Amino acid sequence: MKKRHPIAPLTLALSLLLMAGCTYSFGVRSNNLEFVYPNSNVTPMGEVSASDSETTFLSPKVFDANEINAIVQKALAEKGGDVLLNAVITYKLTMMPIIPLMTTEVHITGTAAKMTVGEQNLH
Repeated sequence: MKKRHPIAPLTLALSLLLMAGCTYSFGVRSNNLEFVYPNSNVTPMGEVSASDSETTFLSPKVFDANEINAIVQKALAEKGGDVLLNAVITYKLTMMPIIPLMTTEVHITGTAAKMTVGEQNLH
């Protein structure tokens, strides 16, 4: 008869705990992220999306305005748009309970639009 080692169930339980993580998500909605000039034609070009993520130790990554703008520009490049309309910015933070690693992901979706300035007929 083969005898089981008493440490095996503990090792399995600890391994499962280390692989498990907690994820928190929240989002922000904005009508437009860029300024649309007066007296301009705005033509929607279609839905676009882009994302970025970074894993850090001990504290979550805070994406600054320049990094958010770079993600917006990456999304606009999909359709060649000038402005992003009806944007939704979703932040997702995943934490490991034992190892203090945190992954922060930013996902931006919206409608890319082309803006042609100074061609609107004013009455």
